[in-house]
Amino acid sequence: MNRLTVLRTSLAVGFFTLARTASAADPQPAPPVPATANAADKPGGAAAEARVRYERGKELFEEGDYKLAVIEFERAYAIAPTYQVLYNIGQVNYQINNYARAMKAFQRYLDEGGERIDPQRRSQVEVLVKQLASRTAHLTVASNAVGAQISIDDAPVGVAPLKSFLVDAGQHHLVARKAGMLAADQNVVLAAGDDVSVQLDLTALPSNTSDRPKTSEAPTYYWVGWTGAGVAAAGAVATGIASIVNYNNYKDALNTPAAATDTDGSAQRQEIQDARGRTQTFSIISAALGGVALATAGVTLYFTLHNKPKSSQADLKAGFGLGQAALYGSF
Repeated sequence: MNRLTVLRTSLAVGFFTLARTASAADPQPAPPVPATANAADKPGGAAAEARVRYERGKELFEEGDYKLAVIEFERAYAIAPTYQVLYNIGQVNYQINNYARAMKAFQRYLDEGGERIDPQRRSQVEVLVKQLASRTAHLTVASNAVGAQISIDDAPVGVAPLKSFLVDAGQHHLVARKAGMLAADQNVVLAAGDDVSVQLDLTALPSNTSDRPKTSEAPTYYWVGWTGAGVAAAGAVATGIASIVNYNNYKDALNTPAAATDTDGSAQRQEIQDARGRTQTFSIISAALGGVALATAGVTLYFTLHNKPKSSQADLKAGFGLGQAALYGSF
């Protein structure tokens, strides 16, 4: 008789047992739920729903949908815990090669059933547990981030440190995650009976302020130098414009005939001299201010380039983790 035939027979027996005992068994007390939640909170409701789930699981199994069948069996057990259902959960998991889950279900079946289990059935399950021990292994996962979420093959299984966790023999992908840290991952290959320890250390991301270089303000002479250069440049432009205006006035005075009242031309000569004097004065002032602006700007630029504050230099760091990257720094 092959494994599938044995399983079908066992499921039929298990279903008959569940139908006989579900209403008489004493499920573990459940926390109160609202009266309108569903019929399971009424007398006999939980057992009735468990039987419906169990029947659905049996139908799915007969159709060959073992993955959905085991979900229904597990839900039936969660609603109305009876140790007999654990036997069926173990059998279906064994059928779909979920050896670690099958072994856990069988061991729990033996523990919860105790002396109520038929001696022949107990012997059968003990043989299955020994067989499954040759197809499973144990994993211990530690991390520098206590409480990190541990996933095996994309399924969350607990938090670090995870001690002696039963898994199927074979290859597994381990991931450790924690908020504010880069995830760490590792692939492991386990032979039957292995008991392997894995260390998954996470890298902390810096906070927004404490881990960045402190910003230092620019020295006062930077602002004084650049401000002075700007004022001198503005003055040079203004006096240059004034010089041009007075030069045009000087030219106009030269080309304008003397007034009729200026019989000796002295007034015109005085006007020409004044315009020329103002032109020369504004020209000298504009040139001087331009020189001061250039000199001040040159000195300030020299010190700016040779004494650049550290905070003005970009400080970039990159961090990489499982399926993620982080770039952080200061500017």
